[in-house]
Amino acid sequence: MQKLVVADETGRLSIIFFNQNYLQSSLKIGEKYSFAGRVGIFSKSLTLQNPEYGDLHTGKIVPVYPQTAGVSTKLIRKIVTSALLKNDLLDFPENILNKYSIQPIRTSLNQIHFPKSNPELEQAQTNLALREIIDLQLQSYKIKEDWKKQKLTKQIAFDQKSEDIFRKKLPFKLTSSQEKAWLEIKDDIFSKRPTNRLLQGDVGSGKTILAMLSCIQSLKNKTTSIVIVPTEVLAQQHYQNFSKYIDKKDIVLITGSNKNKFEENKIIITTHAIFFKKELSLDTISIVIIDEQHKFGVSQRSFFEHKNKVPHILTMTATPIPRTVNLTLLGHLDVSVLDAPPSGRLPIVTKIINEKRLTDCLSWIHKEYVQNKTQAFIVAPLIEMSESLEGVVSVSDLEEKVKNILKQAKVGLLHGKLKPKDKEQIMSDFKENKTSILVSTPVIEVGVDIPNATSIIIFSPERFGLAQLHQLRGRVGRGDKQSYCFLVANRPSARLNMFTNTKDGNKLALFDLSNRGAGDIFGTLQHGFSNLKLANTSDIELINKAQKVLKDLLKIKFFNTKQEKSLRVALN
Repeated sequence: MQKLVVADETGRLSIIFFNQNYLQSSLKIGEKYSFAGRVGIFSKSLTLQNPEYGDLHTGKIVPVYPQTAGVSTKLIRKIVTSALLKNDLLDFPENILNKYSIQPIRTSLNQIHFPKSNPELEQAQTNLALREIIDLQLQSYKIKEDWKKQKLTKQIAFDQKSEDIFRKKLPFKLTSSQEKAWLEIKDDIFSKRPTNRLLQGDVGSGKTILAMLSCIQSLKNKTTSIVIVPTEVLAQQHYQNFSKYIDKKDIVLITGSNKNKFEENKIIITTHAIFFKKELSLDTISIVIIDEQHKFGVSQRSFFEHKNKVPHILTMTATPIPRTVNLTLLGHLDVSVLDAPPSGRLPIVTKIINEKRLTDCLSWIHKEYVQNKTQAFIVAPLIEMSESLEGVVSVSDLEEKVKNILKQAKVGLLHGKLKPKDKEQIMSDFKENKTSILVSTPVIEVGVDIPNATSIIIFSPERFGLAQLHQLRGRVGRGDKQSYCFLVANRPSARLNMFTNTKDGNKLALFDLSNRGAGDIFGTLQHGFSNLKLANTSDIELINKAQKVLKDLLKIKFFNTKQEKSLRVALN
């Protein structure tokens, strides 16, 4: 045991080391040292036992590294110090560093390991996070450029006459944001290079009309366009909506329940069933439109990308999933935004209610129906009760409960196990106001358009993602009457509170990104947190700055294999 006494202006303290005899020659009486460790009681007095000491390990902010057997934090500090002295990494040009106030890489690495102050540490973290984002954006840029180098399956030419004829059939004019988005989409689909664009617009903002405009151009050019949707209910509705303005002989509906075959040079409206059609011919497809992209996997969305020939890809969504938000922010996807809702739409009032208030809520909804002839959806996640999911509500029980509470109400029941003809009949009855309340699973989540529906009650909302909840809320508020969304939850959460206070689908998507992660940015996993060390891909300000820096670096053709490798070595 080695014992020594240290003193400063505050007093004296005993220090004890065990099995470190060499300290008798290395620590000199009268010299200044700094010690850091835990104070405990030894021999009835306050004592520091086996503290760390020395300029590298105490007296300032010091790094703490993950340790493994035989390799201590102290040893790692010495190795890192030595490595930093030999740092010969390539850096961005000096004019770029000065223009965007970026630290030299050597300074950032020194400050991240051995900062002199907290502000210095934060500055190094921000600068290295910026470089991480630039690296991700560079990868996105290269993938995007590789996509553009692929051959286009079918190039189409713009036909003004067919567009004019279509517009005259519409009972309304396109909004300013629809016109802007259509110009962006037109620039894409009439170019020689394939595009990969995201059309992001809140529920009811008019994405389907832009899909129709695209498909009409494909049809005029005698090529095939495919509109893929996640449910048969939505496929049927799209088919009906398209048929209002386009000749039915030019439209083919393909779902799992019908036996229609794939036809070339038509508008194909389909579900996941298209992925299993043996007669599918990829050579005639000019445009693929994926509606409600959060309902499709990464591999399904990339199904048409092969044989070095690809069609134009347009994905549409009201609430992008975190992975899509990430790819958008990193510049991997081109984006068009519909930010102007149709005129006359009122914001949907969203409330969390306790199950004890359900009877009052249902009575109020029925009163609205009697007085104003408005209708309501009631949604639950399960078809029938499950023993393994105790407390999760089923639509079978709900239908019976609603009928018992509202004996005079006409109630319909819709779920995925029903035969297609029965589904069509139930939806038809609801559209024609023959039923006042539709109890349903989330099959009505996307695309169902009933302007007369003004209320929706969602049971077990914790079982749904934010994108799903936002889509379900979008089933109401499609007319000019005030609409309401009720979440039946006995235990409100931060996520549900966020949902009730936010009507913007993009903000909900950003919240989702920060809470459940974006998954594998360039792979197939659509959730989970990335392996970024410092950067946060929900930091919009940092991402915007990184995009500007990368743009300047690409202009001067800065990146080559050596430069990229140097950047990644520094970040690792």
